Order: sequence, then structure tokens, then C-alpha cells
Amino acid sequence: MQYVYEETNRLDERCYKNFDLTPEILMEHAGLALARAVKKKLTCKKSALFVCGMGNNGADGIVAARLLHGMYHVSLYLPYELKSELAKRQLERAKKVGVVVVNELVDADIYIDALFGAGLNRPLDDLTCKLLETLNAKQGYKIACDIPSGILNDLTLSPVIFKANETVTMGALKLALLNDTVKDAIGDIKVANLGIARNQYETPSSNFLLRKSDLKLPLRIKKKQQQRHFWTRCHCARRQRGRGTTCRNGRISFWRWACDTSWRKAKKIAYLSDAQRYTAQKCQCDCRRHGA
Repeated sequence: MQYVYEETNRLDERCYKNFDLTPEILMEHAGLALARAVKKKLTCKKSALFVCGMGNNGADGIVAARLLHGMYHVSLYLPYELKSELAKRQLERAKKVGVVVVNELVDADIYIDALFGAGLNRPLDDLTCKLLETLNAKQGYKIACDIPSGILNDLTLSPVIFKANETVTMGALKLALLNDTVKDAIGDIKVANLGIARNQYETPSSNFLLRKSDLKLPLRIKKKQQQRHFWTRCHCARRQRGRGTTCRNGRISFWRWACDTSWRKAKKIAYLSDAQRYTAQKCQCDCRRHGA
């Protein structure tokens, strides 16, 4: 089970307060994670273009470009004037090591969207929509930093969304990444480490993502087993005080045994084996026969 968050600003603030980390430390680790994702797709003959925004998400892209410069051909495209002080500082560092800043959208093998990320709280303007349309029309491999641009932090969508092959989200999973309407624009999701282990960065959340490993069903340990082995608990509950209400209690006991707590809201029958499904149906039929 993985925790999912609507926003992670409070998790960042917790890192500053409890672990004595700074925004710049978190940014360096975010840029490093993004650089590693880009590096896996780069060769000495391929190029990468970082399209960076005016805030800290753009600064993450600038950090990644600085880390890759010297080993690979990378360049920066800044369609907006930088507003974040950290972004301005990171741009100065990138220029000092020799990162090329281009004035227009150039062709590349890999395009990195570091425009807005999870902090977008307004609809995109026409200029940005045209920029994203142009990026989407490119043939290269596309990576989104934190979250594809065009997804707003209130889970609504802009007219145009950056269509990524891969998304490197920072710190923890965001709820917007699991929206069914944007699954074709997200690609593969990777969670970046921001300087501490993920279980220390995260706090309990009311939203979580269930994995197959979270489902705990009775396992068939012995090869020679009969169907009665799977409904023993249900029958034991029925035999305690007879039929009727006790039979219903037996059915409830069976469901609690067959399904893990985190899966109770799921469709129980869909996750049972043939033998267990037969058992559940038989139990229901017996209950009707006895008037339960």
C-alpha cells in the first residue's frame, strides 16, 4: 500500500522543521532523480532539451541539466522570466558550468517538461497551450518533472496536457497522477527520493494506492485439498448455536478471513478463486434454505 497526497507542501515543510533540511537540498535531490531518468535514455549522440518554468519546478529541471552537462548534450529553454529566487540561483550556476540556453524550441531526442508541476493553480494561457501542443507533436521521448503540465492542483484539466512517456514525481505519489482521465498522459510513474527515505518523508494519508501484494487470500499449501477446507471457518461459526442469525455471522466471518481489511470496499467475489467463489455461493444458498 502506498500513500497518495493531494499536495506535498506540508511534507516539505515537515522536512525543513523536523530534519533540518532546506529547500535547496530537496531541490538538488529532485534534480538528481530527474537527471538519472533522463540519463537512462541518453547516449553520447543524443540530445535533451529541458523546458523549464518560472518557479521551483523549473529549477528542478535546471539542476538536472547542470548535472548532465559535460557528459551529454543538454540545453535549456526558458519561455518565461524566472520568478523564484532559487530558480534564478540555479540558472546562474548552470550558466557558469556552460549549459546552453536557447531562445526557441529546438529539436532534441528527449524533451523534459519542467514548466509547472503540481503547483499549477490557474488555467494555461494560449502561449503555453501552443507550446505544449508543439511539444506533444515532437517525436522524441518525453519526461515530465513532478507532474505533466496542464493538470491543475484541484484535479481539473487544462485544454492541453503534456503527454509524457514517463513521469518523475517528487517525494510521494500525487492524487492527480491517478486520475483516470489523464492516464494516457502520465506514462510510467517513478517517485523521486528527496534526501530522506520515503517512509520518513511521508505521513499517513486518507488516500492510498492498493497493490496486488496487499490482497491476502487463503493459500493452497497442500496439493491435495478439497473445497471443504476453504469454508471450514464459515461452517464452524454456523455449528456454534445452530442456524439463522449464526449462519449470517458465519458468512461475515468468512469474508473477513478471505479479504484483507484494506480490500473490504472492493468487489469481493471478483478477487476469489473458483473454489472460494463456489464456497461463497453455496453458503448463500444454504442461508436461503434455512431462512437466514
